[in-house]
Amino acid sequence: MKLTDLSLRNYQFTIVAIVLLLIYGITGYLSMPRSEDPFIKPPAISVFVIVPGATPEDIETQILDPLDQLMRGIEDVRHTDGTTRPGTASLSIQFEYGSDQDEMLNKVEEQVAIARRDFPEGVVRVEVIAWSTFEVRMMQVALVSEARSMHELRQWSDELEQRLDGISGLRGLRTFGLQEEEVRVAVNPERLAESNIPLVQVIGAIETAGVSIPGGAVDIGERRFNVLTSGDFESVDQIRKVVVAGTPASPVYLSDVADVNYSYEDRTYLTRTNGKRCVLITGQQKENTNVTILMAAVRAEVAEFAKTLPPDVELIWVFDQSEHVSHRLSNFFRNLFQGIMLVGIVVLLVLGFRSASIVMLTIPLSFIIAMGWISSLGYAIQQMTIAAMVLALGLLVDNSIVITENINSFLVQGCSRFEAARKGAMQVGWAVVSATATTILAFVPIAMMEAESGQFIRSMPISVMLILFASLIVALTFSPLLASRILKPIRSEQQPRTVKLLGKIIQGPYQRLLHWVLGHRWKTIALTVLTLFIALALFPIVGVSFFPKADKPIFIVDIILPKGSSLDATNRALTWAEAILLQEEDIVTLSANLGRGQPSIYYNLGQALESSNYAQLLAQTKPEIVAGKLQPILERLRERFAQYPGARIEVRELEQGPGSIAPIVVRVHGQDMAVLERLTGEIEETLRLIPGAINIQNPLSDRAIDIQVNIDRDRAASLGADLRQIDMTVRAAIAGWQASTYRDPDGEEYAVNVRLPAGEYAKAEDFSRIFIPTALGKQVPLAEVAKLELKSGHSEIRLRDGERIAIVTSDVSNRPTSEIEQELHDQLDQMQFPPGYWFDFGGESESRGESFSSMYQATTVAIVGIYAVLVLMFGSFRQPLIIFTALPLAFIGAILGLLFSGNSFSFTAFVGLTSLVGIVVNNSILLVDRANQLRQENKPLREAILVSGMTRFTPILLTTATTVLGLLPLTLTGGTLWAPLGWVIIGGLLTSTVLTLVVVPVLYDLYSEKDLKPIPEA
Repeated sequence: MKLTDLSLRNYQFTIVAIVLLLIYGITGYLSMPRSEDPFIKPPAISVFVIVPGATPEDIETQILDPLDQLMRGIEDVRHTDGTTRPGTASLSIQFEYGSDQDEMLNKVEEQVAIARRDFPEGVVRVEVIAWSTFEVRMMQVALVSEARSMHELRQWSDELEQRLDGISGLRGLRTFGLQEEEVRVAVNPERLAESNIPLVQVIGAIETAGVSIPGGAVDIGERRFNVLTSGDFESVDQIRKVVVAGTPASPVYLSDVADVNYSYEDRTYLTRTNGKRCVLITGQQKENTNVTILMAAVRAEVAEFAKTLPPDVELIWVFDQSEHVSHRLSNFFRNLFQGIMLVGIVVLLVLGFRSASIVMLTIPLSFIIAMGWISSLGYAIQQMTIAAMVLALGLLVDNSIVITENINSFLVQGCSRFEAARKGAMQVGWAVVSATATTILAFVPIAMMEAESGQFIRSMPISVMLILFASLIVALTFSPLLASRILKPIRSEQQPRTVKLLGKIIQGPYQRLLHWVLGHRWKTIALTVLTLFIALALFPIVGVSFFPKADKPIFIVDIILPKGSSLDATNRALTWAEAILLQEEDIVTLSANLGRGQPSIYYNLGQALESSNYAQLLAQTKPEIVAGKLQPILERLRERFAQYPGARIEVRELEQGPGSIAPIVVRVHGQDMAVLERLTGEIEETLRLIPGAINIQNPLSDRAIDIQVNIDRDRAASLGADLRQIDMTVRAAIAGWQASTYRDPDGEEYAVNVRLPAGEYAKAEDFSRIFIPTALGKQVPLAEVAKLELKSGHSEIRLRDGERIAIVTSDVSNRPTSEIEQELHDQLDQMQFPPGYWFDFGGESESRGESFSSMYQATTVAIVGIYAVLVLMFGSFRQPLIIFTALPLAFIGAILGLLFSGNSFSFTAFVGLTSLVGIVVNNSILLVDRANQLRQENKPLREAILVSGMTRFTPILLTTATTVLGLLPLTLTGGTLWAPLGWVIIGGLLTSTVLTLVVVPVLYDLYSEKDLKPIPEA
């Protein structure tokens, strides 16, 4: 290796280069942002349309269908998923992986602008949102007071927002739970009828008076003057003086037929913290910022603001993401430190203090150098990059161990320190390069995965590759240089006791074992194959899953009442559930949301839209109540909540991985809603009988009951009543109609809302107060031209790629998702689906299929790449096949590791398996490379096999031990996400190492049988 030779002969240059790399790495590390999870922007965009009072059927035909058609015309669209519910439409557009999200966002916004031209009246809001993990409301603080008015709470929340707005790194400040103020024009319907003034005429008068039309500009002499028109309303009193009817001599003012005052819009969303009324002030983290430093500044500002509040107003922290980030990162760093200690102890016992010092210095040098490169790629310090450090810990010392141990062997032979360093490093140099290349190649395809889960985990394989590359540079340059300076020539009797003990094992049991297996080659292979088949037969017991539950001291409670339930009915259920949760001593903070979901607190959990029959609770427990400790609490709560009549109260944990409606989603395709309703009902009943399926939801089983204003068209025509005026009058009377806006002298903007003087919510008796104008100049009660009828409708309508579907969803508990899916699939295959109707699975099954398919491709690419490297190294197409025998040997341990640890084969387990492809072949490379060297020295075949096995026994055993021990802390305490990966690698390494030391020599012997010579006697 010329690199090693140059580094030894030009040691000053080597030291300067290493120092410069260290400075670059430290600078990069200090500038790296901190976050809990990696920042990803999947190629997906959602469009939300709010149409108060509209039915799902109307929204489907007038909004969702044309919008979906436009979106599917955009290039690279994979899927569109649309949903209509009373008053809302949502459409998610997923693009092909690799699409640029910003470019797609522009295209979607262009199509939305086109679609809006044909939207019906009544659309109050259209939002286009690009998917991102940075939409989490990483700070949520509650301003709590039972006594203070909503106006006062708004003033304090505005003041806090203004204070926080100056903090660098904070964005998207928003307050939830406020009841918006408005200028309420409460018309008197009886007075309107007496004056023969239609309600729509009142609305038109306000709209006309409140419009500001630019008057242009005129030139007078050498100056240009803008022409100002009447402009907006300047005061509420000016609104009262709007003329709505009459003559110039006898005008009818708005105040004559309506009360005009400040009021609050109807309550549709309410927030509470620990059972007390509040508003939530929230904010988001900007990209490339350190969440811990950011939240320290936020907390300091909030603490100063709290000092200005009166005693009856309290500030409570509902959610602080930095606490979770600090806890998670400290756990990872603790795992890393523990791994370093375990690796250090093993290396010290086997190599002695001086050699161990060389190996252990590789760890910080490799980490620091790699941090500079990782930072330059834009990655942050988060769970994936820290996990990469833990995973790479045991691997990065392998190169230095092999080189240092080989240098020691030359020192034992009597070489000088310089010669030992030079010969020892150069002899194994290409083997070390090849071994590192194969390991890196195993991670390259993982980094290239395009599925959302691939984006989520990408920073982990890239970080591992960079750390391993840094360790290779250090091992080939700095380690030999340091060895030539600090190692001492030693005799065999001066070696550490551990080395002597290993020597006895090598010379005794291992040598005898090699003799036996070489004399019984086919028996050895048969036993190995049998062991592999037994392990594969155990795989179904292991089970398959995707991503596990999140290890967080947080859980969600969803409260769902039948469609059409009032906010008061939902509030009763919410209050009942709150009371039960507040009795739990392990719950620290409880945030309640009535009529809407909690602002997002997790990267794959969005906020549910407004709905009067929905409420959500966010419960945070003590930090130590996670995973297994949380399960008994959740099971107990599920039993209690099942007792509430007339509502579904569901408890669920946060899920890791890509977001989904639920782990199990069954989609039924077809056009007729009645048929879809029947089929989903049968699927729901089937699913309820399957153990482990919980929180089952079938939206079509919950029908909405609406009041249909059924207009008698003949009667309306005979009276000359305009149908559009009837609809506008009903809407204005019941829901209100925003006729204008008013900006007060302080700059606050209020909606001017026209409606009947109802209470907080419109009531059925309000219909009797609605009058309709006729062509005769008179007004008649609504009952003269229309009848009110109760109408049953569907609570939601879904489209996928432009076709109607219906869904049934389920969460899972105490069983692998794949088992429940398979059992359900078997039963659905026996159902009779009419022609034109079929089912498929979404949710975890779909995401798992896409991700696992990508992983299969990644593994295949890794194997082909590694094979190509080995062909180049050995100059043979057959010898790499000997080395590849380590792969099935690793599968044995991987399956057993998952089985004995109780983990299923998840996405991260698959990542571990793909990583093994590059890791486990390293031991075989060392064996085959040494045997080839001995053959080139004209050693007999069997002697070359025996010597290579015995001389490589120690470095193989040591590198395996360091990798296993480095991973052990993360595996045992790293949580449900990383445990499967750890057990796969640990189990695979242990079995592949043991069997490689036995099976690879046998295969090498078989491959070279033409040169067979007698086995030397032991």
